[in-house]
Amino acid sequence: MTIKRLGKQVVEWAVNGIARPLVRGGKQFVEWGTNGIGRPLVRSFASQYFNVQTVGHLPNGSGICVFNHNVNFDGMLNAAFLKRREHFLMQREGVYDGTLKKSFKATIKSLVSANALRALYWASGTIPISVDKSSGGNIGVAVARRTIEYLHAGELVGIFSEGPSSCLVDESGKAISLEDRVHKDIAASMALKRRVPIIPVGLYVDEQIGRDFWQNRGFKETARYMNVYNSERAKEIKRAKELLIMEDITRGDKYHKVEEPKLERFRALYIIYIGEPIKVEGYLPRTDESKVRLTADVKSKIVDLVQKAREYAYELNSELVSRRD
Repeated sequence: MTIKRLGKQVVEWAVNGIARPLVRGGKQFVEWGTNGIGRPLVRSFASQYFNVQTVGHLPNGSGICVFNHNVNFDGMLNAAFLKRREHFLMQREGVYDGTLKKSFKATIKSLVSANALRALYWASGTIPISVDKSSGGNIGVAVARRTIEYLHAGELVGIFSEGPSSCLVDESGKAISLEDRVHKDIAASMALKRRVPIIPVGLYVDEQIGRDFWQNRGFKETARYMNVYNSERAKEIKRAKELLIMEDITRGDKYHKVEEPKLERFRALYIIYIGEPIKVEGYLPRTDESKVRLTADVKSKIVDLVQKAREYAYELNSELVSRRD
């Protein structure tokens, strides 16, 4: 063995045996701190606009949670409100990468925002993934490596197998029905490879305002919409009170006191319905046919869970527009 080869082996040993564990441990500490501070803040802010209800429990150990998509910030809400921390695969394009704009100022703003999101994703343990069709459905070596690391550590990985929410509307802008959505086999492929269970999760958002979520790009615009909605409700109550007063004056009852209707802040129901884990042993070995079969079974479970979440929402609030329709 030459001195050069021996020196190379020593360097590799130092990198693999010392540097990588230190970096991994440091990242785990950063993720712990970021989620320990960020999750309560997101819960506090989101609770002003959403009444989030969770049904069921996430199992212990590693697993892959598969969700349906409702709004652009499903990942953020679930990461904040689920009791166990999850590492979500999140769209890279348009969210993670900065883009060139028409003006220099807009370009700088885009790049700064992208780098800030990149740092936040890294610190929170989010896994950015390319949804570009040119990738051919390949999740990439870096995505696969980070996913395997989290699963090997006994943690949960969250996947929206329908793809980004922007793909769930047709050319006219109308939302595609849950039954007609196409699920990618990325979750089935990883679960079969690592032999970990898949936990289907059905998400339901109040249809009273859900139809408007598709027109909003993110949580900020949705919050603005919710504030406008609350303002309009306040105006309607004020007009109703004025009509009551006018009716009393018409009847000659000028001294009748009209009670002020109590206005509670409108919060959209957001239901997280967790299903039973699907064990992958019955789908082995991993073949194209087994991946298709497992993906179809997961989709069927999610459709059933969304229906259960809808029924649960009706029990909580019988005045939902969708209930009356």
